[in-house]
Amino acid sequence: MKKKTMINRIYKNLQKNRTAIKIHAFLMAGLLFAINSFAWFVFVSNSDNIVKADVVEWEIEFFDEDTETSVMDITIDNLYPGMHDYIKSIKVRNSSHLGATFSYEIEELSIFGEDYHMSEDMETFLENALPFYIIFDVSKVDINKDESISFAVKVGWEYEQEGTYCSINELYPYNPLWNYYKLDEEEYIPIDISEEVYEKGFSSDIFTECDDLDSYWGEKSVIHKEENPEESAISLKLKLKVTQKEK
Repeated sequence: MKKKTMINRIYKNLQKNRTAIKIHAFLMAGLLFAINSFAWFVFVSNSDNIVKADVVEWEIEFFDEDTETSVMDITIDNLYPGMHDYIKSIKVRNSSHLGATFSYEIEELSIFGEDYHMSEDMETFLENALPFYIIFDVSKVDINKDESISFAVKVGWEYEQEGTYCSINELYPYNPLWNYYKLDEEEYIPIDISEEVYEKGFSSDIFTECDDLDSYWGEKSVIHKEENPEESAISLKLKLKVTQKEK
């Protein structure tokens, strides 16, 4: 009889412990559920923000070799006839989810220590009005998403062959040693022009021998180098810009 009573007591104790274990397990499960629910809420909230940000993501990268940049600085120490072409290129990559349009702006320009004011026809001037040239070349202006384009600046100064003629402009003072010409159909006709007439009103259809312009700018190059040995012959600063297209 005592043995049976002892067995019943042990059984009741086990039942109590089993109930306590169930309650503990239930409480732990509830706690874990609450933690996981909170974590899921945080994840969903953050994910929603990420998705919203991703829709309007705007990321443009400018690469000068391996360096990211949005400003292009060109410095050329020596400029002279017959020099090898100087070429500097930039890669523009659109990593956004939207298309873009590329443009550039000349911010600063100095040639042989003289600063030039920017104007709408500056590019034409730099390409055609000087014996040397500064040319801007862009592969395309519209950049689709996940697409790259190239932008390059080319500077050169070719030898002018004897017997070639160049149009002169207001940059050049009157020089009595130069021969002046007018273009009559396809023939260059020598003309006599005085300094007084030359300075009164400049005519863009006056030409001189291109070799004279080479000599004029070559002399300026030598003088600038002698007087300012630490300064560059050409200093050019460009701002690279990309405009986001509408969705």
